[in-house]
Amino acid sequence: MKREPEIVIRTNGILGTEVFVNGKTLSGVLGIQFRQSFKENKGLPILQIDMKATNVALETKMLPALPEPFAGHYLPINALVSAEGIPNEEIDKVCREFGYGLEIS
Repeated sequence: MKREPEIVIRTNGILGTEVFVNGKTLSGVLGIQFRQSFKENKGLPILQIDMKATNVALETKMLPALPEPFAGHYLPINALVSAEGIPNEEIDKVCREFGYGLEIS
């Protein structure tokens, strides 16, 4: 059975709030929101932690659609594959450089 993380939120009046995950301080927290509703998440509480996201790595097989202002800065692979005038060998090379195991024939 997967063990859920132990989260402790400690407030110190106007001096701020600290968030601890499994006994370790989570640095860079800008804000938190705590909510609980019997209609959401089977009644389990939800904690949202706000942090600056300036150095993020997303390791996944699939990238979700990005919101503005990021959406205009990325080219979907299917647009690259369907582009006319780019040889398949070039598409394969670019994909391999960025870690995609895409083989175009």
